[in-house]
Amino acid sequence: MNSWLLLIASLVPAISFASPSLSVHRIDFVAGEKAAQPSVTVDSREGFVVTWQERDGADSALRFAVIDQSGKETRRGTVASGADWFINGADFPNLAVLANGDWVTFWLQKTSPDTYSYAIRSVRSRDAGHHWDTPVLLNRDDTDTEHGFVTLNAAGDDRVRAIWLDGRRMAGASTGADHDHAAAEHMSLRTAVLDREGTHADEHELDDLTCACCQTDGARSGLRTAYLYRDRTSEETRDISVLSIANEQWSDAKSLNADGWTIEVAQ
Repeated sequence: MNSWLLLIASLVPAISFASPSLSVHRIDFVAGEKAAQPSVTVDSREGFVVTWQERDGADSALRFAVIDQSGKETRRGTVASGADWFINGADFPNLAVLANGDWVTFWLQKTSPDTYSYAIRSVRSRDAGHHWDTPVLLNRDDTDTEHGFVTLNAAGDDRVRAIWLDGRRMAGASTGADHDHAAAEHMSLRTAVLDREGTHADEHELDDLTCACCQTDGARSGLRTAYLYRDRTSEETRDISVLSIANEQWSDAKSLNADGWTIEVAQ
C-alpha cells in the first residue's frame, strides 16, 4: 500500500478577531500499492476531495476520497477505469467543484498506438461522486496528437471552463517514442466551456505557440478567472504568461516576469 502525507488547511474563526485563522491538519492517507498522482480540491459542502490514479494490471482507474474539515475520511469511490489510458507523472487529473455543486474531472485516453497520441475525456457528477455522467470529449479536433495539462475552473452555475495544451497543430509530424522537436513545435493553448449537457461554448485557441510539457494553472476570484502557462517564442524563450477572462472578455496574454529562460532545441 502507498501512504501519502496530506497537509489540508481550513479557515476557522479566530476567538477574538473578526478575520479567520488558518488551521492545518496532517493526514496519513493510504491508497493502493500502484496509486500515484494525487490532487486535492475543496468542496464547501463535503470538505476536501482527493483524486488519484491507480494501476491494476493492464487497467488504470481514477479514484477519489472525501475528507471532512476535521481530517476524517468519509467515503471513497471510482470515477472510471480503462486499459487504454495515457498515464504520466507530470500530467494528471484534477477535479473542479462548480457553483451548482457538480463535480467535473477528466482523464487522458489513447487515440492510437503512438506514444504521444491521446485525448481528454471529461466527466461530471451531479451528486458529489455517487454517480457519473457519460464522458464527453473535451478536445474535438480528431487528431492523433497530444492533449493534456488541463486546468478546470468553475465558470458560473453548471458551467466549467477548461484550458489545456493542444497538439492539433502538430498533426502529421512525428509523435513516436522519440518525441522530437518536429513533433513538439506546434503545441498551443486552447479553451472551452462545458455545461451539464456536455455542450461546448467559447471553444477557441488562446495562444498558438506554447511550451509542450509544462502544467497550466488557474484561479477564480469573483467574476474574473486568471490562467498561467509557460509561453514560447520563435526564439525559444519560455517564460510564464498570464491571461484572464471576466464578463466573457479575454485579456491579452502578458509575461508574468521577464525571466528570459531560453533553451536550445535539438534540430
